[in-house]
Amino acid sequence: DIPEGEEISIYKNGDFWDLCAGPHVGRTGNCKAFKVMSVASAFYKGDNTRPQLQRIYGTCFKNKTMLDEHLEKLEEAKKRDHRRLGKELGIFHIDEAVGQGLILWKPKGGLMRRALQDFITEELDKQGYSQVFTPHIGKLDLYRTSGHFPYYQESQYPAIAERDALEKLSDEGASCATLVNG
Repeated sequence: DIPEGEEISIYKNGDFWDLCAGPHVGRTGNCKAFKVMSVASAFYKGDNTRPQLQRIYGTCFKNKTMLDEHLEKLEEAKKRDHRRLGKELGIFHIDEAVGQGLILWKPKGGLMRRALQDFITEELDKQGYSQVFTPHIGKLDLYRTSGHFPYYQESQYPAIAERDALEKLSDEGASCATLVNG
């Protein structure tokens, strides 16, 4: 489904042809150190009636030292991953029933968030700023007017698209999800 007039790239490596934007290396012989990072399967174009494909995720570098440095950086980044830390330290919980990426703050996290908000408010006051507060949700027309809707229609706004309205989740509903998940 390539739009007319869209420029595409085709890469050939032996008998393998790849239709994508890359990046690719000019010569695979330059890939001296590589590692398969993960494998996964996916249906062609996300349709479970189509063939299942195998994805292989990997990385490569000019030499083993560069590869090892990269892998070490990835391990260090995992130690600071907010999703892992939030769960391990009892700061917040993410419940898919509430929504992907919607944080349910636990008591410790609530205290941290409040302290940070208070600090920011004090700093803004010192600098002469006035705060304004806007709703967290809005009518579909707002997202159309702002130009955001076409970009998020499939991923973030499906509930809005279905009924042109979004009912506010009551505090009790979100609190219930927090309590259930401790």
